[in-house]
Amino acid sequence: MHSSNNIKEFETPKNLKKSKFDYSFIPTLNDLGLKKQDLPDFLYKSADELIDIFSKKIENYQENRDYFYLDASSNLSVHLRFGLISARTLFNKIKRLNAPKKQIDFFIRELFWREFYNYILYHFPKSQFENLNAIKVNWNQNEDDFKNWCEGNTGVPIIDASMRYLNQIGLMHNRLRMVTSSYLTKNLLIDWRKGEEYFALKLLDYEASSNIGSWQWAASTGVDSVPYFRVFNPYLQSKKFDKDAIFIKTVLKDLKDISPKVIHTENSVQEDIFLNYPRQIVGINYSRNRAIMEFKRANNDK
Repeated sequence: MHSSNNIKEFETPKNLKKSKFDYSFIPTLNDLGLKKQDLPDFLYKSADELIDIFSKKIENYQENRDYFYLDASSNLSVHLRFGLISARTLFNKIKRLNAPKKQIDFFIRELFWREFYNYILYHFPKSQFENLNAIKVNWNQNEDDFKNWCEGNTGVPIIDASMRYLNQIGLMHNRLRMVTSSYLTKNLLIDWRKGEEYFALKLLDYEASSNIGSWQWAASTGVDSVPYFRVFNPYLQSKKFDKDAIFIKTVLKDLKDISPKVIHTENSVQEDIFLNYPRQIVGINYSRNRAIMEFKRANNDK
């Protein structure tokens, strides 16, 4: 199979002219109705600086990218989202890195997923509002369940830490996006569109095509989706990808002295009488079976 090492980049038009503008008036954040907020350090760096930092960790990218307590990703999603670097330029720069081909190709594959979701939304614009596979799921309409998910009060530490971090910082690791969206659409059986809309409000790197595509993937309603009978167990996910509960303890300060084993075990945190931790909204096994039965029905009724 022939693989390209360089993609032709778009050229900036030569006849661009600077528009006339009264540069003596520069609106303040206040004028714009905005508040000053401290951003994570990497957002003060340029795309080239981030690529340079990433070049030193890309050799372990495929193995480390799932461990959400590690800083193993490129941190370029916000830069891509706001056009501070194009996908083509990023492709070319990553291809030129002095790193194992396997790791470079793995990163490029992620870049193509982003492109793939662009194509899906472009060719199937209705997928923004409708299940791409046309199944009709009887979603749970309980607003309290949804509110507790949004606020990080589900009683499941990995979900709560992920959602509170999103609310505070505006970012979420890819593995955590899969876990929180699976929990909302399968365990809580809440419509993916509500989750998609909430992420749209909060994510600094929000991109409609990737967000819609990923939510439909998680909800087993989209193209090339996760099979409906495969439901992430959030406790197994936190145990596998954050064994010492480093990320969870960083966000949920109340749990900083609690043993990781307790954090990774369903309902164990709630048994600590000194903690006022939220009760679980729903049992993991019960809700998993409920989702499988509902999706099986919906698929058979198509």
